Amino acid sequence: MSFFSFGQTAEIDIVLNDAETRKKVEHKTEDGKKDKYFLFYDGETVSGKVNNRFSEMSRLQSLVKKAA
Repeated sequence: MSFFSFGQTAEIDIVLNDAETRKKVEHKTEDGKKDKYFLFYDGETVSGKVNNRFSEMSRLQSLVKKAA
């Protein structure tokens, strides 16, 4: 997938602080499979970490380095 037409792809992982204990619900997909998703309530605090990995030097990384 190309983000903002930069041409390079990135892998994004989102790790929640309470992922082990957070309630999950099942949802049936269009092809009949059942997937589990985290359940969030309105107004609750959600925290965690976002990891971005770029396979090669991308234009986005170049722009970030130039801005620093």
